[in-house]
Amino acid sequence: MTTLTLASIEDGLQQPFAPHDVKYLPKSPKKKESGEWVCLALPYADKRAYEDRLNDLAFGFWSTPYNPPYAIGNKLVIPVTVTVCDIEHTDYGESFLSSLSRKGELHESENSATVAYSQGFRRACAQFRLGRYLYTLPKVWVPYDPTSRTIALTAEQTYQLTMRLYRKAGISLPDPQKNQPGQGHRPSRQLALPERATSHVALTSMNATAPELAPTSVDPIPSSPQVSESTSLAPQEAVAPVPMTSGPVAPSGGVSLTEHKVHWLEQQLKHNGERIQRICEQYSVSTFAELSDAQFEHLANRIFAAQKRAEQKKSGLAPSRRVATASMPDTVQQS
Repeated sequence: MTTLTLASIEDGLQQPFAPHDVKYLPKSPKKKESGEWVCLALPYADKRAYEDRLNDLAFGFWSTPYNPPYAIGNKLVIPVTVTVCDIEHTDYGESFLSSLSRKGELHESENSATVAYSQGFRRACAQFRLGRYLYTLPKVWVPYDPTSRTIALTAEQTYQLTMRLYRKAGISLPDPQKNQPGQGHRPSRQLALPERATSHVALTSMNATAPELAPTSVDPIPSSPQVSESTSLAPQEAVAPVPMTSGPVAPSGGVSLTEHKVHWLEQQLKHNGERIQRICEQYSVSTFAELSDAQFEHLANRIFAAQKRAEQKKSGLAPSRRVATASMPDTVQQS
């Protein structure tokens, strides 16, 4: 009997999704001088597309063992481990637990766990190269509906946009019949992975040209739902504020941090040893594992605040206390 190995399915894992499986999340909405709204379109694929690919290639040879979730202020963080052929990768998904309505009323987010888990799952899959190419696709400006806070494209326009980006990135789909809806999530066998794109692709057929606004860099995982700063021009749903203290919390002793929390912190800081050491000194500990839960939450809130400032700077947006809560994939930006 032939034993399935990760090496034997490596090619299939990194193949692109069928164009009809690729969707887009809006980011950095902007009102042009002409009055037209546009936004950056971030490509992603639904969690089911990832599951279908894994089932196609390794049915019965992949799993997602349970990891306990935890909260950081108003954010739910879920570690997600994906195991394929006895090799596992873990990543994290984040989502807000509650948000403020346009009337200023606080309400719970019903799908926080679903959003966070789906984001973490896609991020973990990307470590197997599954769906990772989505982060190398060019970023483009498309029409935006500020009322519904969605991208204003029809299903056909979305499909054509994906095909355009695939061609721009050098991604080849040999059999057109496999690219149509209803054909399943079957991997194609020709893919030239491009370098990370940094330029825009003009969508002249949709009359959406890039406004004079610096594009934001996007880290996949596809790590992720991405939380972005809003402009003051569009109506946005505010996120409930998280109380912050002015300085590092003193160590309180007791139980040390879990392995997942330590890994999450290291990942947010890009495993920068010097930076991690400086932060440990600020909190009077030798390693992140010695942080108390109160210190962990304080540090996490500092990281989130730094990420918001970096996002504002990259987007060229004025500081705002209101943030968009579009559910996506993913990803917390690094400061």
